[in-house]
Amino acid sequence: MKTTRTPQTPRTRSAFRIVMEVHEVLSDGSLRLSRRVPTNSWVKQWVQILLCRFQNANLAGVLDTGNVSRTLTAVSSAMVRADAGSSVATHGILVGTSATAPTRDDINLNAQVQHGNGAGQLSHAASVARIPVAITGGYRVTLDRQFANNSGASITVQEIALVVRHTTSVGDQSFLMLHDLVTPAEVIPDGGARVFKYNLDFLV
Repeated sequence: MKTTRTPQTPRTRSAFRIVMEVHEVLSDGSLRLSRRVPTNSWVKQWVQILLCRFQNANLAGVLDTGNVSRTLTAVSSAMVRADAGSSVATHGILVGTSATAPTRDDINLNAQVQHGNGAGQLSHAASVARIPVAITGGYRVTLDRQFANNSGASITVQEIALVVRHTTSVGDQSFLMLHDLVTPAEVIPDGGARVFKYNLDFLV
């Protein structure tokens, strides 16, 4: 007897994408989307950290944000952190003013904006990693941070980065993971604030 096979619906190809968003903070505290841009921003340290975790083995020769070669450790207590407290400018989502195009070998922002309320500074709120949520075709992890300008003049943001903390042989150090241009530049006026987001989308 001939068997008829029922055709299967083709699966959508799995994918991983990163989307950057910038939101204006309105006077009532609500957010208004300024832009949403797909990125292609991971750098060499992203791959090295994944390799360390996947192999569960120490990995030497990884450059931190200070251009110092470190050995990532894979002991059970080792951690990777993308969150950061308010005022912390060593990791989390960070922004800068350079228009230089990012490369895969970058180790830090080219011209980071420091935390504070002085000239050329932005007040850094906490950098937060959100609980994954379901989206069409997969799941999303959002990393976000608000920056407020109390410097007395406008500040032009032209680059964004995600810097994580990872355990090394000499303690926790900072490593660049993502680095993108903000194009066109985002001008934050004196008294204004912006929320910068990285959405990590896992499509299955």
